[in-house]
Amino acid sequence: MKKEEDISFSKLFHLASKNSPDAMPPKKGAIKTEPQEWHTTYYKKYPRTPKIVLPQDTSASSRPIFSAIAERLSRSDFSSEAMSISELSNLLRFSCGETSLMDENRKRRAHPSAGARFPIEIYPFILRSGKNIKSGIYHYYPETHQLDFLLDHAFTDEELSRIFILPNCKNCVISVVFYQGGT
Repeated sequence: MKKEEDISFSKLFHLASKNSPDAMPPKKGAIKTEPQEWHTTYYKKYPRTPKIVLPQDTSASSRPIFSAIAERLSRSDFSSEAMSISELSNLLRFSCGETSLMDENRKRRAHPSAGARFPIEIYPFILRSGKNIKSGIYHYYPETHQLDFLLDHAFTDEELSRIFILPNCKNCVISVVFYQGGT
């Protein structure tokens, strides 16, 4: 038997937060079934805002992962070329969208989340009007792969210079804000 100081708390947390029935055996006398609430993923909704249905482009998912990783570049010379709604759709789908079914109440998403609770909300700020998309503030709704159009706003160069520290950021087309919190 291990001494108390030999316990790896990070390993214990990892085992306890796994999303599988064999994660950690329940203590004697503990509740045998978990509340259904623990197995339900909720999505923040903006029911009164206009919706933009994003295209379901599957061509990007056929690209071999290793060549995509090998060709990845980090740059800070932002292009002011307009982004298409299809490009935005792929960006959102493959970075934070739903990927597969976990059970009847939950789906897996492209990014990890302890217990599949996904407390992060994605707010794309479209800084420059693009091809088929207006500048403004949106909310990404992964359950239906849609954007909620929250604010129609044309950002001025003065506003962008106050928002971003780096001067070349005012040339970028999109900025994504991640918000973690309750719904």
